[in-house]
Amino acid sequence: QRCQQFHEAAMGTGKSKGSAKEIGTLRKFLHKNQDQRFTDKGVSRLMDTIQIYVHKADIDKEFKEGLLEDALKMPFTVFSTKQKKSMIKW
Repeated sequence: QRCQQFHEAAMGTGKSKGSAKEIGTLRKFLHKNQDQRFTDKGVSRLMDTIQIYVHKADIDKEFKEGLLEDALKMPFTVFSTKQKKSMIKW
């Protein structure tokens, strides 16, 4: 459910505290839950959320790079090699 909330905030349809604050919250969430098993839908929502934030023009480059770096550091139980390769291309 939290993955869905992050996705909605990134899309602008849910409650949002601003992109920079949401990215910080998402990064903390990824750090705290890196040992968890996410459903395929949850992982998909996280991937979409990260992609949305990386491609948004109004966000500082440092926030984008930090989020992408943290996502790439996640264990393979969270993001697969294929998913990480697609992140590198962003």
